[in-house]
Amino acid sequence: MTSPFAGNPFQRTPKYDQSLDWRVTDAQRDRVLDYLGQAYADGRLTISEFEKRMEDALAARTRRELNQTLSGLATVPITASITGTSMVRRRTGEPTPGGTVATGLIGLSPFIAGPFGPIIGAAVAEKGSWTRKQVANQANAQVYMVAVIVLLGILLGGAKIMALAALAYAVMTVIQAVKGFQGESWRSPITRVVPFQLFKENPPSRKTIGR
Repeated sequence: MTSPFAGNPFQRTPKYDQSLDWRVTDAQRDRVLDYLGQAYADGRLTISEFEKRMEDALAARTRRELNQTLSGLATVPITASITGTSMVRRRTGEPTPGGTVATGLIGLSPFIAGPFGPIIGAAVAEKGSWTRKQVANQANAQVYMVAVIVLLGILLGGAKIMALAALAYAVMTVIQAVKGFQGESWRSPITRVVPFQLFKENPPSRKTIGR
């Protein structure tokens, strides 16, 4: 009898499998992010476990590394009938469960890493996806807001001015994170004013052979 997990790249096997050293694709990584988001929503992961696994999944380069982020969880099915909805969402640029959580967490990362959090997020997110569009907007907004704060400090200075600027920065950062968690397509007001984008919010999707 054929195993129901035959062909599943995330299924563990006692024998050495050279394919575990193959590089993972953006689509495979995105599937795992979606699954981790669902596992967190179902209560199977704590917030700290979820954040650590998300970070590891984004940094994973091989199937072996990506598999480790699913330790203790059920394997991720990859049949078209099960992943069809998720794949359609990615192709149409709609938010996915894992994508919204990742976008929200990246939206909060400036409180720890400054604008570099969204910048790194925009670099690793799948091009053409809803997450990539939102994170790119976050990156643009963060860079512009930091630039404005620096200019205000140079031109005007003063503790009150800088305090107000810092407060506005914190408020806008929280809003972008909340919108991400809610799965809402949103653009920061500052990116609507600035006529150019440092990080393209609508880059062309990667082309695959035969398409």
